[in-house]
Amino acid sequence: MLLDVLIFVAGVSLLVAGAWALVSGGSRLATVLGVPPILVGLTVVAWGTSVPELVVSVMAVLQGRSDMMLGNIIGSNVANIGLILASAAVIMSPQNDRSLWRLEMPVLLVATALFAVFCLNGLLGRFEGVVLMCLFAVVTFRGIDGGLRQARRDRENSSGSASISTTGGDRGIMVAVALTVFGVGSLVFGGHWIVVSATRIATRLGASEIVIGMTLVAVGTSLPELATTLIAAIRRESGIALGNVVGSNLFNLLAVGGPVALLRPVEVAPSLMTREIPSLGLMTLALVAVTLTSRRISRGAGVALFMLYAVMVAWWIA
Repeated sequence: MLLDVLIFVAGVSLLVAGAWALVSGGSRLATVLGVPPILVGLTVVAWGTSVPELVVSVMAVLQGRSDMMLGNIIGSNVANIGLILASAAVIMSPQNDRSLWRLEMPVLLVATALFAVFCLNGLLGRFEGVVLMCLFAVVTFRGIDGGLRQARRDRENSSGSASISTTGGDRGIMVAVALTVFGVGSLVFGGHWIVVSATRIATRLGASEIVIGMTLVAVGTSLPELATTLIAAIRRESGIALGNVVGSNLFNLLAVGGPVALLRPVEVAPSLMTREIPSLGLMTLALVAVTLTSRRISRGAGVALFMLYAVMVAWWIA
């Protein structure tokens, strides 16, 4: 038990270092390449912080632990909104980027609904996995293409120059890439250490597999998002903070659920349809509400999201 606690602490330390490096590298990349920070948050940062969910889900399904795999995806998405975005809102009240409603937010709603419908028959099969992966490919291509087009328009309309800022030259790009790679690697290893140690501790305490997946494993694999979003909030990088949450949720549903189902069909326990899946839908609708009602996600909205998350966790454990 003591060794697991020490591993957990080491994982948290690595997460903090990795989050700082990833946000710094992502911010530098956005500046050097002349692209909006929200695009970096939706892609590089979101994908990097979601790697632990993919690794843990693949390991779980290969070991026949479908409940833990599904609990990890659902619980991580709920935690991303009710814990991570809520924390960022309390710290900095991030500005809502309306460009998310051109593609990412509508696709997130569709992806959440599709995921729920696919689970209704009790099996997330290979066909469903292909559909989810294709949707991820489409939204990724459209998102990157749209972000780059917008960046070009912004540069052409600026009073300075129509070319990309070359401040720092190749060295600036190399430093940004190095920080990003180091950040992603640290988040992966830190997240893995946390999940392994937390799972061992929970198992010894006699918790069920679905509860472990929805709480400790889900929060553990979401710690990279939490660390990255909090660092982004402290640095006032609202585009990275919000983009990280939306992009991570899309990645979890489509780029984690899809490949895992394609690798091995996943059995869906009936209990998931009565509590966990409805919780995912409700929290996603809450995200829609706080991003549509005002120009910023207020601290009050952050507190409300956190309270909703606390109620859901209590419901799962009861």
